[in-house]
Amino acid sequence: MIRLLLIQLSILTMALAADQLRPGDMLPTLSGKTLSGKQAELPAADKDSNRAVVFSFSKAAGADSRLWNERLEKENGSGSPVVSYTVIMLEAVPRLIRGMAVSGIKGGMPQARWDRTILSYKDEDSWKKRLGVSADKYSYVVLLDGGGRICWLGSGPFTDSGYAGLKDALSRLRQSAISERIRNAPAWRLRQSAGWNRPAPARSPRNATLFRSSGG
Repeated sequence: MIRLLLIQLSILTMALAADQLRPGDMLPTLSGKTLSGKQAELPAADKDSNRAVVFSFSKAAGADSRLWNERLEKENGSGSPVVSYTVIMLEAVPRLIRGMAVSGIKGGMPQARWDRTILSYKDEDSWKKRLGVSADKYSYVVLLDGGGRICWLGSGPFTDSGYAGLKDALSRLRQSAISERIRNAPAWRLRQSAGWNRPAPARSPRNATLFRSSGG
């Protein structure tokens, strides 16, 4: 009997592990409305930008989510190749108070972030399995490349060392993108970047006269 229970537990553990996302996987499609009321979907097709997606599964995780987003915006700025999104899971919130919950979220978040904050009312359990959620009072962060492929996952409370892990992954992602552009660039563009095939400087009329005199 005990052996049978152990086998069943092992099968369950393997099934949960199979659902969990890892670096190299594509992020499953997630859709919902933003805080500003627009329809949005992740991962959006945008090869020119990487995305950091901060998942929040509870009200307590909101403070943690804010720390991740504030650090991302502070260190990367508006012209950064990484765009941060927040996904707030609200399926577990009773329908009667969802409106109050959304109003509270809006009141605690800068309006500039509303277009990049997605509210989701379904598949919460599936996303908890995918992200390996063990404590919903913390945020779970996923770094995506331009094609929607996962490059890094973070869990647990926001810390400087945790952010350093994301920053290192982002640096590698940028370097990889630069290398790919170089590999795919036409040969003439590479020569031009290296300073080859530059036209010879034009001779001034005086120098041209001296050249003809000395050659004559």
